[in-house]
Amino acid sequence: MTFNKHANFAVIGKPNNGKSTIISTLTFDDRIEIADEIGTTKKSAKYLYNYMGKNVSAYYDTPGFEKAKLILIYIEEHKETVTSINQILQNFIDEYSNNTSTKKDIEILKAIIQSDFLVFVINISENFNKNVIGYELEI
Repeated sequence: MTFNKHANFAVIGKPNNGKSTIISTLTFDDRIEIADEIGTTKKSAKYLYNYMGKNVSAYYDTPGFEKAKLILIYIEEHKETVTSINQILQNFIDEYSNNTSTKKDIEILKAIIQSDFLVFVINISENFNKNVIGYELEI
């Protein structure tokens, strides 16, 4: 039996917490832009990890959330009427796609919908508390 589909991972979290660095390390891809400044990653990008010539996994490098609270409120308001979280996220994308203030967040939600796994990156050099993590973890 041959299984050809690779696992897709959406790597999400606050801006400048090391998402791109982790993906660059996991995929051995030095083309991924890494910087100390917040906002280096402006849109989601998919990077493949190949082993012995086969795609083993893919990682979506995402920008940091900008409107996490808005997304969480949207999810809370629609979770009783829609049975799938992916459908709620797709509805949010459809409803807010023309809103320039949610552009980066929509990139993140698209990556989440297309992924099998979510990796939430937390910068542990800061004190660990919910205020540091914020609404992103709740989403």
